[in-house]
Amino acid sequence: MRIAVVQHRLRATPSEDMSALVAAANRAVAEGAQWVVLPTVPSLETSPEPFLEASELPVLVGTVLQLSGDECADADRLTRAAQASPDVAVLRPQSENDLQSESFLEVAIALSDSLAGLVIIAECVGAEPGDPGHGGSAVIVLGEVVAEALGDEEFIFADVAVPITQPEPPEPLPVIPLLLRQRIAFHAGRKLEVPEYPSDIS
Repeated sequence: MRIAVVQHRLRATPSEDMSALVAAANRAVAEGAQWVVLPTVPSLETSPEPFLEASELPVLVGTVLQLSGDECADADRLTRAAQASPDVAVLRPQSENDLQSESFLEVAIALSDSLAGLVIIAECVGAEPGDPGHGGSAVIVLGEVVAEALGDEEFIFADVAVPITQPEPPEPLPVIPLLLRQRIAFHAGRKLEVPEYPSDIS
């Protein structure tokens, strides 16, 4: 199965975002993609224009878990998700800076050995620091990054065998990096308590 992940560069208006998404998805299909995965685009979340849905999955793929925003790094949400034993996990984390993007990739790699054998990150690029859209789109299979957007690629491709191979036995779910736990706490309006370590005065 050939997967295309669109890494959308943010535009100035919702209509420009929509047009660019449609064009990218059409080009990906023309180049052989059987499943096109799209990121969450902030301007389209509140736009009256309908959001372009990802194409339907081939039947052989199995069950797909889709997480967005803070859900992608919420330990409780991931624990509940693991109970359903999904075959594929699609993450749309909406990273707010480059460090978050790197941290989400680390989490996704670990999730491909613990939650689902195939993990896909779909992101936008071109945002200012603090706003969602800092890249990091990738396709990960059983701990291996098989496709990764390096820079501002419009989309990436990955050829993945179906049915999806699952980790046997699955690893424990990953410990969420402090940076992402701080992000979740900030969005929830609470302060994350970080244990203090005594300084070495020897």
